Amino acid sequence: MTGVFFKLCMFRIFFNTSLTRNIFKIRMFILKNETKNRKGFGTVENKTSGLRAPRLVFSLSRSPNELIWPGATVFSEIGQDSPDIPGNPFKKVYGSSRMKATVFVGIDVSKDSFDVSCVDEQEVIRWAFKFSMDRQGFGDFFKHLSQEQSPIIALESTGIYHVNLLTFLSKHSCDIKLVSPSLVKRFIESYSLRKTKTDAKDAHMIALYVRRNHNTLISYKPEARQCLTQLTRTREDIQQDIRKTKNHIKRLLILTFPELEQVVDVFLLSVRLLLKQYPSARIVRQRRARGVKKAFEAVLSQQGRKMKLTPELFIHLAKKSIASGDEKDEKALLYHLEHLAFLEKRMMDLEKRLIDEAYKRYQKPMAILTSFKGMGNILASQFLSEVGDIHRFQNYKKPVSYTHLRAHETSLHLVCRLLLE
Repeated sequence: MTGVFFKLCMFRIFFNTSLTRNIFKIRMFILKNETKNRKGFGTVENKTSGLRAPRLVFSLSRSPNELIWPGATVFSEIGQDSPDIPGNPFKKVYGSSRMKATVFVGIDVSKDSFDVSCVDEQEVIRWAFKFSMDRQGFGDFFKHLSQEQSPIIALESTGIYHVNLLTFLSKHSCDIKLVSPSLVKRFIESYSLRKTKTDAKDAHMIALYVRRNHNTLISYKPEARQCLTQLTRTREDIQQDIRKTKNHIKRLLILTFPELEQVVDVFLLSVRLLLKQYPSARIVRQRRARGVKKAFEAVLSQQGRKMKLTPELFIHLAKKSIASGDEKDEKALLYHLEHLAFLEKRMMDLEKRLIDEAYKRYQKPMAILTSFKGMGNILASQFLSEVGDIHRFQNYKKPVSYTHLRAHETSLHLVCRLLLE
């Protein structure tokens, strides 16, 4: 059995060696016959057999004698001499034309500066610099960029720090890829296990990422939705401030008048007007019942509707209250009530401007969206501020996936189909 096993192993080694040698001879035969008429990269056709075979290319990023197929990360430029390395079968192979290769530029943006790394198709660094985030830095960067024939630029979406540089590059008609930081992070983790992180290395990783994925990335184009997006973000900030202010009011009422929240909604406008005059149970107990009734009548005359809370119940709750707040709590409550009224007024003005801008820029989509039940002007404006030009998507399912909406997907599919028509 040992002798048979040894013979099988020797046969397998001999077979693999012979197969590798024959494949190499076939590749060299195809290369020899097709070198004269090749133009550019891709596949070459054998005149004798009519078969199409991939072209062999020499890579500087691998071992000197290694031959790789196109589709790897590195290609040699047509018309460029291959390195004078012993055993290199592609030395002095020329094409019919000389082309300048595309370069890929990665930018890592920070508050006061930005790092740039430029790599070629062989993923070799051509140049790497750090520029200041000002007009002088933009000019110096553009001087280096203008020396390249067809650069593809990629930078991460980093909140607001990248906006000025992005606007500058878009005005000069550059091919820009705005990539997600999470995608770049995954690429870095898959590229190397080392956790060393600097701005220069991040710029180099972004350049490598766009080098390998530029065919699948969408080029950045300024859109009309940017104004809507900024207004929507501001509205979300004001909403967050309103929630915080309401939480402060609730906490202060626990100290000044905790029984009031149990019988009525304290954020009704009529109740808030009443609290401006009587911010605590202590003050209600100090006033006469006639004055409290007049205050109720004044509030009802301004609002034009009745409250469930009556003057008698209000006085009764104040007398039985366990409140322990003092004057400083009452002053804090009055401040937050005034601040809430200010925020709500700003919210109304902002929503009016948001709706006007949405109808000005997307009149037809707004008419389609608001025709559906439950879709008001605000929600339609927010949808368009995130989606923008819906025709940039390939089909009607893409916008639904892009917005991460899951409820009532059938209705959303119908909406997107109508918008795409």
